[in-house]
Amino acid sequence: MKKYIYIAIALFTCALAFTACGDDSDDSSYAIVTDKGTAVAGTYSGTWTYTKEEEDAITVAGTITIAAVEGDNNIVTVSFAENTDANLKALNGKANIAQQANRFIIMNTIQDASGLENLNNQKAGYRIFVEGSSLSMRFSFEKSGRGTYNYTYKFEGAKPAAE
Repeated sequence: MKKYIYIAIALFTCALAFTACGDDSDDSSYAIVTDKGTAVAGTYSGTWTYTKEEEDAITVAGTITIAAVEGDNNIVTVSFAENTDANLKALNGKANIAQQANRFIIMNTIQDASGLENLNNQKAGYRIFVEGSSLSMRFSFEKSGRGTYNYTYKFEGAKPAAE
């Protein structure tokens, strides 16, 4: 009889555990934005960090500008100036934008978007995350030739509150 009582208690405990682990989260803490391009548009000032292989990282100031594309809420233009200190060519390309909870993800998956290039003309895709007024972007290149080299780029920045 004790076995049946223990089994009943175990089943009751499991039922409580499954009930307690239910998804009670409220996803209404953020609202889906219909004009995503306007929501992220602005000039983000921050720092580029450039690393080649195991060498010391180089950190330089920079800006990234995001502009809404008129007539399409799912596309933005991304641009930044050439930065020879960070071994980076200028970019002015179109990109897709999506909303994930309270942040936006920008990716250069559009065919006519110009991928990022370093000074050695190596192309790479990019992905940008915008949350509030903060922007972070990371990408890397691999160059092969007489040796294989990995280049890593990171941008962290924010736009002024008034923008």
